[in-house]
Amino acid sequence: MILSERKPRLARVLGAVGAILGGIVACMVLQPLLSERARHYRFEQFANSDVVAQERSKILSEEKMGRLTPCDLDDSPDALPSDSVCFDSAVDGGGIRSIGWNQYYAVVSIETAEGQTLYSIPEPADWKFCVALLFPVAGFFILWGAVRAIGRMGTDPDENLF
Repeated sequence: MILSERKPRLARVLGAVGAILGGIVACMVLQPLLSERARHYRFEQFANSDVVAQERSKILSEEKMGRLTPCDLDDSPDALPSDSVCFDSAVDGGGIRSIGWNQYYAVVSIETAEGQTLYSIPEPADWKFCVALLFPVAGFFILWGAVRAIGRMGTDPDENLF
């Protein structure tokens, strides 16, 4: 009888331990997601700056004049992947040292004044953050439910534990 009185308390304590363990797993999953999101926003901040827009307009005007042929393109349209650097342009302004362009004049990489190279990476999906936040809830219910299920196996079927 004493064991049946302690089962709900044991289930709650082990559920709390499971929630803590789930929280640790959630932190381990969220850390790279937050880092990836920060790298994405930093690249986008530089790529959408006025310095990059001015450099793009300068490159496009040079191409129209025929002074610039940045890529040796084959006759096939798939000669280079769209994420490969076709040519670089030195800027030295706005915290940017150089910009890597692809064949379509889109920014592929940016070298900052500090020497860090930023690349275009996609922003992580919001659902990944939501899934990571479910780990503590799942940890609680898995251990809580396991204690309740194991406790139910050794009791009288007529006794109501829930």
